[in-house]
Amino acid sequence: MWGCSTSGPGRAAGRPGRAPGPRTTGRRSRSWCSTTVTSVQAEPGGNRIRGTVTTTTGTAEVSTSSAYADGAWHHLALRRHAGTLTLFVDGTQAGTTSGAAGTISSDDPAPLYLGQQLDGTNRFHGGMDEFRVYDRALSTIELTRLRTSNTSGIPGRTAHLPMNAVIPPGA
Repeated sequence: MWGCSTSGPGRAAGRPGRAPGPRTTGRRSRSWCSTTVTSVQAEPGGNRIRGTVTTTTGTAEVSTSSAYADGAWHHLALRRHAGTLTLFVDGTQAGTTSGAAGTISSDDPAPLYLGQQLDGTNRFHGGMDEFRVYDRALSTIELTRLRTSNTSGIPGRTAHLPMNAVIPPGA
């Protein structure tokens, strides 16, 4: 997923081939994506991006040491593999933690929320692009391919939201 947020006013610079998006303002947590078992949040007040995964054995949380609220686009990837949860920003491992072993499951087919939490709070004010979900952990090489060439040839993709258009509410 590509994301852009900032703590200042104005508009963010557009990704190549994309229109500029609004910037994030304020200090509250802003959700980029969430379900009942996983989430990625921008937390400008805590100066971090945080990713969480809940498995049958508990919850693991990983965070960065920066909020990346600089008005630039950043590529984010949250990977769970072999009991380790890793958050990548712009192709670099920005945080890692153990304790993510177990099955990711939910009794209810949880919807995916982009730009807000499940209850509609903590709305993200910024830009998102090329959101994808895979049914397996991608290798570092595959993550690099996604970030640098936006390829669609990586197996295991279960969702792809390219965000090519924005439809205003009520339209």
